[in-house]
Amino acid sequence: MRGTGKKMEAILSEKDLHCLARILQGCLYTENGMFGCCEYCLHLEGCNRDARKGKLYFTEMVAPKLQEVTGVYLGINTHNIEEKLQTNSIHLTNKHGNTQ
Repeated sequence: MRGTGKKMEAILSEKDLHCLARILQGCLYTENGMFGCCEYCLHLEGCNRDARKGKLYFTEMVAPKLQEVTGVYLGINTHNIEEKLQTNSIHLTNKHGNTQ
């Protein structure tokens, strides 16, 4: 993340974008869902190696960045999930993306 004045801005790296594209690919084209295309990922070996060492999988590291950039909830806490899903959604913004 990079500081821009007082607000922090998440920067999505090439690796972040590759990971997100593979997740989307899995959701769109496989029966295995979001992780269906991890086996094709350029970073599979490193991701699995790091996870065996107790580090987070890369998908778990990119989600907070994407959440910061988009305002779309991607956490694991499902308490009040309906409210979280509506944050920064069409239900709470006008057609120009401004909060109502």
